[in-house]
Amino acid sequence: MRSVAGLTHSGSNVLGGCLGNDGAGSRPRWPSGLQIIFQRHSLSAMAAAKELPLNAETTEKFVKLCASTFGWEDLSEDTVMDVGCGKGLYCARTVLENFPNVKSIIALDGSPAQLEGITFKSPRITRLLADILKRTDIHRYEGKVDKVISTHVLHQIQNKEKVFKNVYRLLKPGGEAGFLFTSDFGLYHVLNNLRQDSKYKDYFKVGIDI
Repeated sequence: MRSVAGLTHSGSNVLGGCLGNDGAGSRPRWPSGLQIIFQRHSLSAMAAAKELPLNAETTEKFVKLCASTFGWEDLSEDTVMDVGCGKGLYCARTVLENFPNVKSIIALDGSPAQLEGITFKSPRITRLLADILKRTDIHRYEGKVDKVISTHVLHQIQNKEKVFKNVYRLLKPGGEAGFLFTSDFGLYHVLNNLRQDSKYKDYFKVGIDI
């Protein structure tokens, strides 16, 4: 079960996942001027799909949800940023498949290994080694991005407040962003720690989605 939340202000729109607890017992503080709107969105049925890995399947569904919610029809003049692209480029590839005329896609990841592991090639996709938490890494793109989209990443980041603030800075006026991530209720971190423990890691299969 995941959630979808919409955040809007007069200039930009953000569609994202439920944040839950930030570790300090409260939700992050949003940039001033933001209005928060929560909407439940269940992806449980997608887990049964066999054609694609869970991450690819849910990403495809979420990109289509963003397109429908924001009314995306033609992205030929738009720059899209995939935050936490990973070597699979799930978001970038889904955007490209659904909007083949997209102007450009920036595939951002903070891990050199993930970027080096990318095998999919397209002249419309540019790789960017950067930490979304560090404004200095993304400063040159501030106010230059039309769409930001990210799936299966934000639940791994403790300081969600800073992520949303930096994404807010990246967007052009009228820009839009969407985030899909697991509700942060602690279970993800427990399972992730167990998966890295030599005593328990064999119980987890490669590609498990937690």
